[in-house]
Amino acid sequence: GTQVFGNNIGTDVNGTGSLANGDNGITFGDFGLGGTATGNFIGGLGAGEPNIIAYNSKHGVNVGKTSVTGPFTNNTIIGNSIFCNGVNSTYFGINLVNGGNGERSAPTITSASATTVTGTGTVSGEDVHLYRQTSACGANPNTQGEEYLGTVNAAGTSWSIGALTLNPGDVVVATITDGVNGTSPFSAAFTADATPPSFN
Repeated sequence: GTQVFGNNIGTDVNGTGSLANGDNGITFGDFGLGGTATGNFIGGLGAGEPNIIAYNSKHGVNVGKTSVTGPFTNNTIIGNSIFCNGVNSTYFGINLVNGGNGERSAPTITSASATTVTGTGTVSGEDVHLYRQTSACGANPNTQGEEYLGTVNAAGTSWSIGALTLNPGDVVVATITDGVNGTSPFSAAFTADATPPSFN
């Protein structure tokens, strides 16, 4: 598949200023062309692999299209900095449509402390990738993931990522990636309660 590594998409060379695309930042399976879009890699966890995908008018990454039949599966979207995409609330950091990545459901974050984030929604062998969202821009800022924090391979229906450094009020989101469907959208945002315990 195609590898999209180390690019600034919708932003300047420093990754801070807007050079927005008028559509999605990255699209697989769009433009009415049909065919397939499978086994592609958008970002990664290795040096030089993550992309910065920001300030685009629609979705940061879109997989599939309503009027086009796929398959559009097993597309991996990990490690990237995705933020400030979407001119209104119908657009997201990662969007799956019409079977895109199997329309894999996002995980659910259930708690976030100063050092640990836990959640549900996995099956054994799936990877959960955690991100912090720091930029309050775009119409849906909390459906995007700006700073990659870590990964865990789930052992069952629940998961936990530790050894973190979170501050009170930090917003975290997560995705799931498996070997069949690919990567899910970002989860609903969860605000960290990172206040240290008080001892009287």
